[in-house]
Amino acid sequence: MTMSKVILIVSDSHPLSDVLLKSPYPVMKVDEIDLIRLSDFETVFDFTLGTRQVKEKMLEQLNDLPQITVASDLSCYHGHYLVEKYSSLQAAFAAAFYSPKNCIELYAKSNQLYLMIEQFFKSIHIQTFRVQSPGIGFIFPRTISMIINEAFYTWEQEIADPKNIDQAMLYGVNYPIGPFEWVKKIGPSLVTQLLQELFHVTKNERYLVCRLLTKDLPYE
Repeated sequence: MTMSKVILIVSDSHPLSDVLLKSPYPVMKVDEIDLIRLSDFETVFDFTLGTRQVKEKMLEQLNDLPQITVASDLSCYHGHYLVEKYSSLQAAFAAAFYSPKNCIELYAKSNQLYLMIEQFFKSIHIQTFRVQSPGIGFIFPRTISMIINEAFYTWEQEIADPKNIDQAMLYGVNYPIGPFEWVKKIGPSLVTQLLQELFHVTKNERYLVCRLLTKDLPYE
């Protein structure tokens, strides 16, 4: 398993797409997947952010290539379920959510694979933090999505406006940026997608998406 046998599958919607397209690694767009070409590689880094059904369809295709090891961005998915279901899915990471520290969570089934993926992310100037399970949306994406959702509920209930909520979190809780500034950097669609996945799996009402989060509204 070497870096010379790595290929990236990238969707244009991924926040790192521009960086990945400029990297020295071969890239395959998600809508141009060629299983014959993929058979020449050992490791696939999957940077796609489609629906759960689209993600599973792609993982099923990759699972049919016995020599392939897959590391997938599962920022918005039930990662624990997926790594159990697909034998080729040996690692997962959460690279879709903006982090002020430029650090992402990384799960890998072996130390060798973890070190290789860590090396890859270092090459594009991203640090990694190893976790024991991808869970549902890892830890950081899940936590920040819930905070953002609660901020939108606070706005909806007219308790405070976005500017004051951001200031309260900055100066009262010492956050690096406020939840409304954060959602601008992540994109409301990804936050909504993760919250919907959490509700789909757990049926817990605390993950119900605030209706304002689904609307194209100015936050200033």
